[in-house]
Amino acid sequence: MFIEDSDSSLEIGKRNLSAHDHWEILDLAKLKFNKPTVFCISGNGTTLNKFANGLAKQVETFLDLLFAPKQGYHTLDHVDIMGIKYAESETKGKGIMTYNDYAVITKALLALLVDEKGNRLDLESAKKNFSRISFCTYCDGAFYLHHKIMPFLNQKMSMVGYSQSEIKAINNTVLNVSFAPNTIFNNKIPSVNVISLSDPVVKNHLDYLLTENQRNNLDGIYLYQDQPGFLYGQDCENATASSIQIISSSLFNS
Repeated sequence: MFIEDSDSSLEIGKRNLSAHDHWEILDLAKLKFNKPTVFCISGNGTTLNKFANGLAKQVETFLDLLFAPKQGYHTLDHVDIMGIKYAESETKGKGIMTYNDYAVITKALLALLVDEKGNRLDLESAKKNFSRISFCTYCDGAFYLHHKIMPFLNQKMSMVGYSQSEIKAINNTVLNVSFAPNTIFNNKIPSVNVISLSDPVVKNHLDYLLTENQRNNLDGIYLYQDQPGFLYGQDCENATASSIQIISSSLFNS
């Protein structure tokens, strides 16, 4: 599954109002999730830091709507908002992630689940630690999360002694909010997927949810919940977590 094994120019940054453009590039060798973190994984066009920063800034704005009215509260004092700038493929002209990139990210995630000697934590401690992570993904970012990062992390959890039922329990403590998710075969963590019928690609995931007549006459939002084992109304063995589909009749995908 993880056959890309070359170095890349992947960079991870976080929102920091004291940094240039409010974007601080992190040292990948020291990557840690010290605070509650929203980890943003955008589409494969994110080959510049300004694009990674853009999605993170949107997330910051969303969180500000929830917390900013509180006196003396600033979102970034309590939450880290991180994002990824991909390496650019020389042959495909779009962003890519390599085996080394997945290894860097999953090493930092696994650190929440083991002690200083690398031994697994008890299940309740692991669930509590992992619950500080949330994901915000866009387009191919959802693919990288569900098909690459989470399976890679699950392998590492198994190697340190977590059972499959424990791994599922840990995975279910986090949340992914995804816009135009470009994935139809995996859903490893609870997800809220926002899909527009104006999206010529992702709307094709919905063939089992809406008839052509329903699509043509939808004016607003349609909600659908998939239980584990299902994704977009279809049987899906690799959908080990539940998901909610928010389908919009006219939301623009941009």
